[in-house]
Amino acid sequence: MDMFNHFMVSTKGQVTIPAAMREKYNIKAGDMVIWEDFENRLALKKPVDFFALRGCLGKVEIPENEEELF
Repeated sequence: MDMFNHFMVSTKGQVTIPAAMREKYNIKAGDMVIWEDFENRLALKKPVDFFALRGCLGKVEIPENEEELF
């Protein structure tokens, strides 16, 4: 798939993500996406799903007070 497609911006400022790209990057209706501004270009990406990372560090002890953090 050519990743350098051209897209039309609607009068409401909306851009449609082509179905092939939505499928490739698992973007569904209602998903949040992030626009990143790089001086002369924009990048669209999905945010990290922190809930999917739950448990990857093993058991983490949560201190009872702020002093125990340091």
